[in-house]
Amino acid sequence: MGYRSTMDVDTSSAVILHLEKLQAEIEKLEYLNDIVFDQFGRVAGIEDREACNNYDDEKLAELVSKYLKAGSIDITYAGEDGKNWGWRVTPHHIQELKMILVSEGEPREVK
Repeated sequence: MGYRSTMDVDTSSAVILHLEKLQAEIEKLEYLNDIVFDQFGRVAGIEDREACNNYDDEKLAELVSKYLKAGSIDITYAGEDGKNWGWRVTPHHIQELKMILVSEGEPREVK
């Protein structure tokens, strides 16, 4: 995408290989928030860079897919204009996520 946005990551089912190498590769990407992993490959936090425009969101997904041994990771973004998007990452594959609105329940009459 490429504008000011926030990033969230769900790694609940992920098994990541060579964690230190992945972390070093992530730090090389420009205009992207850093994902910080703990020793077990779970997200320990997301560090905002000064210019966190997340231009490299697709590159990040591709990079993580190369280090993912099993499971999946969802990387999602919320833009300043209210748009939401993301990537589902599995070993050596990425799939773009589109967020949609779904109504819940029956319409309620208002008087």
